[in-house]
Amino acid sequence: MATEQLEREDKYDVPEDFVLPDLAESIPRGDVTTSTYQLEATYYDTDENHLRRQGITLRRRRGGHDAGWHLKLPAEAGRREITSDSRASSPPAELTSLLLGVRQGRRLLRKAQLSTTRHSITVTDGDGRMLAEVADDHVQAVRLDDHATPTEWREVEVELAPDADDGVLATIGELLTTAGAEPAASGSKFARAMGPLPSQRRPAGLAGVVDEYLQAQYHAIVAGDVGLRREENLIHATRVAIRRLRSTLRVFGALFDSAEAERLQNELTWYANYRWAPYAISTCRRGGWASRWKPCRRSMCSARSPPSSSRR
Repeated sequence: MATEQLEREDKYDVPEDFVLPDLAESIPRGDVTTSTYQLEATYYDTDENHLRRQGITLRRRRGGHDAGWHLKLPAEAGRREITSDSRASSPPAELTSLLLGVRQGRRLLRKAQLSTTRHSITVTDGDGRMLAEVADDHVQAVRLDDHATPTEWREVEVELAPDADDGVLATIGELLTTAGAEPAASGSKFARAMGPLPSQRRPAGLAGVVDEYLQAQYHAIVAGDVGLRREENLIHATRVAIRRLRSTLRVFGALFDSAEAERLQNELTWYANYRWAPYAISTCRRGGWASRWKPCRRSMCSARSPPSSSRR
């Protein structure tokens, strides 16, 4: 059985000798309680990092008060966290089925193992109502690939209670930054453990502007695919993104290989008419741009200019 909640949190990088400020001072008549957990987590992704490229995290955690399988999806005001109490040793179908389009049917592989000693501080107000959990984490991480060099770091997370005001995050954040903490450079422990994704040179001029716009539509289509699988009413938003992408291919046709652009147009038309299709705009993966246009290894659509020999 899966449950979900909106996760609103801020993360901070801190040195090993960082001293946490008195968090009770952040709330009038506030109080704190502390506890310590040992957390073990295994993170999953495809061989081409489809989940991480979309800001999606899938992990199995052991230890703490929320042990189980966690799927975290981007959301407007934070991240949507879906938790499964499955005891399976491999990712449960109730979560992986939501990711079928994102991962393009690819297998999910174990990518990193993290061991975290968490010193948890629960901040409550004068009425005993929980406002936030501040997690002082000492992390050890190992990538489960050819770059299996262990790394260690310390970080602090501030997670807002479900019914708490956003101002609590700002208040606690100010205390932390005054004490020497800095906003985290990585969006998640998994991202930090794996390091940056392979960088790709953004084209200059008009092609770069068009590329940025196309990427935004692509991410909207992917978000729509996940949302539709969760039975959210995102049909209109998804089809708007498809129309915008198709219009861009037509208006800026000189930037694309004409045959492959037409092929992608056909795929987009098909997807718009068959909204549950799992592969969205997979023409690049089937040998179109992917064989000659390397940016397609990063996403299924791109405005990057193909080699001059491919232009009209």
